[in-house]
Amino acid sequence: MPKVSNIIKILISYHKPYSLLKNKIFVPVHVGRDVAMEKSKDGKIALKDYNWLIKNLIGDNTGENISYKNREWCELTAIYWAWKNYDKIGNPSFIGFMHYRRFFEFDNYKKTKDIENFVKKYDFIINQRCLHNENDQNNYNQYKLSKHHHIENLEAAIEIVKKLYPYYDESIEKYLKLDYGYYKNIFIMKKEIFFEYCKWLFSILEQLEKEIDITIYNDQEKRVFGYIAERLLGIFYTHWKNDIKTTELPLERISEINYINFNERIHNLLRKLIILYCS
Repeated sequence: MPKVSNIIKILISYHKPYSLLKNKIFVPVHVGRDVAMEKSKDGKIALKDYNWLIKNLIGDNTGENISYKNREWCELTAIYWAWKNYDKIGNPSFIGFMHYRRFFEFDNYKKTKDIENFVKKYDFIINQRCLHNENDQNNYNQYKLSKHHHIENLEAAIEIVKKLYPYYDESIEKYLKLDYGYYKNIFIMKKEIFFEYCKWLFSILEQLEKEIDITIYNDQEKRVFGYIAERLLGIFYTHWKNDIKTTELPLERISEINYINFNERIHNLLRKLIILYCS
């Protein structure tokens, strides 16, 4: 495990082998380790790929965890694991989440200390807003019109929020009407806000899990709790952002590649990222 830093840890979710970013800030996590050898939407993982994940990454199946729910809860199993096992990542003052091929752009911060100094300026950092097209119009319609989503699930989640946290009503209505959203469950939060977020988020999703039936869904549709969490993160951010220090950062996305036989262009991009993040 990387040397402990008490300032910031950013967990990077992996479910397959890929270019490995691992240092005192970045902690790669194998999501869904308990079900890794079972068939997923991508098929069945090869044994050599599974062994690579075991060798190089922390699993989300230690301590208190929901690793077995990964097929439906996606990267949330890593978020839950971090919440319940915070000491295992060094009890940092700030905690973040990214994906194995989606990263915050820290291009203006060339060293680890620069990243830490930047993060400390804010309470909550989220990925840059995504504008909807003219057909989607707003966040409610974007979910309703998406191929793999069922609007009744979002509506059920919203009703749960209103029942458990009625003081979120205004933020819910505001966010659902916005013509932009925040997706991918990518963020950096101060520890106290992260714990508040997890308590809020998982209380909602655990109730939602009791209320909806996903047994007839295909593998993509069954990822419903990850999809709903993306919208809940936007609502949570909308609710908090006027009372805390926040900022939005663009994402750097690396196209899907084979982790051994990648081409020179991708190789150079990865070297750039490693220089930025590991120096």
